Amino acid sequence: MPRCARLSAVLAVGLVATGLVAVPSAAAAVPGGALASRAAVTAAVAAPTQKPIAWKSCPGVAPTYSCGTIRVPLDYAQPGGKQISVRVARYRAPGQRNRQGSILFNPGGPGASGVDYLLQNGQYSVPANLSGQFDVVSWDPRGTGGTIPVKCSTKLDYLFDGIDYTPDTPAETTRLEAVNAKFARQCAASSGSTELEHVGSIDTVRDLDQVRAALGESKLRYIGYSYGTYYGALYARAFPKRVGQLILDGVVDPALDTAGLDTSQAKGFEDAFNAFLADCAQKTTCTFHSNGNPGAAYDRLVASIDANPIPGGDGRTLGASQFDIGITWLLYGGQFAWGDIANALRDAARGDGRAIYAQFESYTGRTGGAVGTYDGEYQSYLAISCADLPAPGDPAATMALAHRLQALYPRFGASVATEGLPCSTWPVPAVGKPGPISAKASPPLLLTSMSGDPATPLAGAQALQQELRNNSRLVVVPGEMHTATEAGGPCLDTIVRNYMLQGKLPANARTDCPSAFG
Repeated sequence: MPRCARLSAVLAVGLVATGLVAVPSAAAAVPGGALASRAAVTAAVAAPTQKPIAWKSCPGVAPTYSCGTIRVPLDYAQPGGKQISVRVARYRAPGQRNRQGSILFNPGGPGASGVDYLLQNGQYSVPANLSGQFDVVSWDPRGTGGTIPVKCSTKLDYLFDGIDYTPDTPAETTRLEAVNAKFARQCAASSGSTELEHVGSIDTVRDLDQVRAALGESKLRYIGYSYGTYYGALYARAFPKRVGQLILDGVVDPALDTAGLDTSQAKGFEDAFNAFLADCAQKTTCTFHSNGNPGAAYDRLVASIDANPIPGGDGRTLGASQFDIGITWLLYGGQFAWGDIANALRDAARGDGRAIYAQFESYTGRTGGAVGTYDGEYQSYLAISCADLPAPGDPAATMALAHRLQALYPRFGASVATEGLPCSTWPVPAVGKPGPISAKASPPLLLTSMSGDPATPLAGAQALQQELRNNSRLVVVPGEMHTATEAGGPCLDTIVRNYMLQGKLPANARTDCPSAFG
């Protein structure tokens, strides 16, 4: 289950050329689901009354930023019980006289700190033609950043070193299951079952509504990228009369169960990689051209690294798991990353795994040499994933799903499924479950997607639009990169601006906008 990270075109253009495609503090898609049984309980509970946020300066950043917290119940079914702090940050609109209010956003994940993303990207966290008239606000979803962060371990090399997420033998399968079960036990011991029960999106969406109230906004203006679309869809279902304008970019379909979601993503990554291979095969300038057959060369390289890992630089070793993750992460950049994928594969074929290992580290938040340290984002991603949707069953059921997906999508199917193995032995049950979203009382939503998005395929946006009946509009931009807002150019910019400022949407159910990058 690779994370649904937001990868803007600006970042792609600036970073892919260096071989370091990264999303600052944002992270593959993970399970979506409709509000589960806890929502039925909490819906009847009066929400706490929020005071205005006591904004303070944020350490180490410009005075245009402010930071604060709100207090909410750990368990909304027990509003008088334990309280927690939700971290919030704001980038103030430069022209306060023309200020139209606040836009909240989430950059994706799950596991990403919205506050850290905002403090790094400021006004560019939302479309540029909006930031001048709105304060831009984000928060840390539960389990991330400063909001009851999940704490499992900073030493996670054991999850990857010598581990194959596409196991070929019973012994490899046994090792893979064992390390993921160990991770689940560590999370239970370090974070505690009570907090792990309350890091799911059901509770995060209620926190989002409390942030809205603390900002003094009667209606929510919101942009969700990638996994942030899941939060937005759940919000529209739970609080339809509090929706102002919601933009969901790179849509996760909440109706999919784990098998459906993994199947969708496996196909997305396989299709995106096949597009790269086809392009590389046609161009002798492609550095992994391989006499016009880069697919066969890739398969030989995968088998070679599986059998004999290669140096990854600074005492690190590029094995099967790091290779799979590194290549998958590069695919988020779409065609902008194809040159870097080719170069990285060429280097690996020559025995140099540094470029791909750097991508693995970017995805997992690893730093260090032979012994690595991991930030909290990867463990938060897994914990929230396990809270949001039930695993297919025990480890054997997850492996059975992996085998089915490998038969359909041989290069990416198995590893997409096996990344979710911790959920098969997770210490607390999932609180979310799959189901279609209905938001009849909500104003229409704006859905956007790239035509070939590998992490959140276009099919997810199309499915959500069907679930919403006639209560949404869809804008599609051609290309293989992840999320559409940055790539949509003047066409999409105009639609977004008209919607956020005036509530106006295109007349047709679907609009196709040309890519700003040709």
